Amino acid sequence: MHSPRATTTRIAGIASLGAGVIHAFVVKDHYDTWWVSGVFFAGLTLFQLVWGAWATVKPWSAGGRFGRAMVLCGVLVNGASAVLWAVTRWVTGEPFGPNAGAALPVGPAGIASTALEVALVAALLLSVVASPRPVRGLAIGLAAATVALLVPTVWGVQGALAHDHADHADDDHGVGHDDGHDDGHDDGHDDGEPSPAQDDVVGETSSGSGDEATTDGARSGKGAGDAGVHGDDDNPESDSHADDGHGH
Repeated sequence: MHSPRATTTRIAGIASLGAGVIHAFVVKDHYDTWWVSGVFFAGLTLFQLVWGAWATVKPWSAGGRFGRAMVLCGVLVNGASAVLWAVTRWVTGEPFGPNAGAALPVGPAGIASTALEVALVAALLLSVVASPRPVRGLAIGLAAATVALLVPTVWGVQGALAHDHADHADDDHGVGHDDGHDDGHDDGHDDGEPSPAQDDVVGETSSGSGDEATTDGARSGKGAGDAGVHGDDDNPESDSHADDGHGH
């Protein structure tokens, strides 16, 4: 049998584990944006995982001095995280950093982790006034609460992974666009200006055409000269009459 206090504390521990798992998937994204933000989320992730493990494994120790201190830390850290998430989205935006003053986007990972943190705080506040005496039938309620807390956890992790894949797709698209632009520019430049090899081919073609024209001209001149010689040979009588006249 479980007591209401131990049950609510264990529910808070499961919620903390869920929020920590979601935050673990967004640490790299925050670190790439600003390393201070990445370190903050890494510390928050570590705290939520360690605290959640303690509250889940030893929920009955929450009644002692150490347990009360752990409960207080759980309320303060997770409550502050939930408030910070809301402020950076709808009030002042990011308080400092490279995007200071800009409202951060609202995504599934943030919504799910904040919902788990709120559930954690509510469960811990309830555990303070809950009875420490064992009560029958709480195991079913604990199982139902566990399943209910797994839903936002899975949804938040899927949202974090989808956001990361979208960022990589945008990067790949940008690289492909640059390569295409450069290739197109180079191709157009090559088509518009002939290469040295093309200049040599054009020069050789022009030289060959000039040589052929010179050869044809020489042949034409020679043919005309031959025609004149043959013409003189074909008219011997005209030469004879010219000689006779010159004699008279």
